Amino acid sequence: MDNPLLINVESSDEEPSNQDISKTEPLERNSEQEVEATLPAHQLHGVTLSPYIITAQHSDLGVKRSQNQDTAMSIVSLCGGEEPLVPFAISLVADGMGGHADGADASKSVANYVTQNLSSRLLIPMMKDESVSEPVLSIMQQAVLDASRTIHISDQGQMGGTTLTCGVIIKSRLFVAHVGDSRGYLFDYESGELNQLTNDHTYVQQLLNAGEITEEEAAIHPKRNLLFRAITGTDVEVDLMTRPLPSKGMFMVCSDGLWGHIEHDLIQKVLASSNHSLQQKCELLVGMSIEGGTTDNISVVLTEFRL
Repeated sequence: MDNPLLINVESSDEEPSNQDISKTEPLERNSEQEVEATLPAHQLHGVTLSPYIITAQHSDLGVKRSQNQDTAMSIVSLCGGEEPLVPFAISLVADGMGGHADGADASKSVANYVTQNLSSRLLIPMMKDESVSEPVLSIMQQAVLDASRTIHISDQGQMGGTTLTCGVIIKSRLFVAHVGDSRGYLFDYESGELNQLTNDHTYVQQLLNAGEITEEEAAIHPKRNLLFRAITGTDVEVDLMTRPLPSKGMFMVCSDGLWGHIEHDLIQKVLASSNHSLQQKCELLVGMSIEGGTTDNISVVLTEFRL
């Protein structure tokens, strides 16, 4: 504080004189209080660490595109009541493709539908202390398939659609549904490691998997943005996976405008940083991808948790 707290040792109904004010003294902390003030919160007064889950996101047009065809969404909640609190989150990125507004409309339509569907079938029952009868991954798969049918392409001669990478956190587990070349990552604060969870549904990734090209060749391949699987209005194969979560970590989902122009180690370094807030980390990653030369839209959602 710039001004110390002043305490008047004598009370009076009259306005204090200048002489009275001069008798007041700063409130001083003893040495034990000074030490206590510098301790982490969980060491104060027997306070124990409790579960938390928070989210931040950022999406940018980029330096070349005239329209942002990405859609990023996130919801977090701690459900409970009389039972222990349950961390819950939905986070996703959809990267639209196609001419003019079709890509933007497709990504928005799919993202909206999936978020609403998962909220009504997973979050709302949990808030009512009701059980969820179906497996989470089955619910997510059906949500993506139903969302695909919401896509309307105005120009039937133009291939339109969207990617989708969606993560759901319930308690200590992560569930992922994925189509296309947006990506999901899991970061562990304890180990400092960032692991890519999803596989890109691209022509170049197929060449990489077959050992026909190297990582360096893939980065500059002329067909590196060519998708062989996307959400286009019909049924689609959805990659589904589930993972246990570390005690403290972060789930990151992003469009290819981000991951394609920042080295893996740099992303890991940003996520591990203790000098930036979660929102600042989102904005820093987007800024770094622009500096790295991306000409695409860029979107990222970070969901941080302690379980």
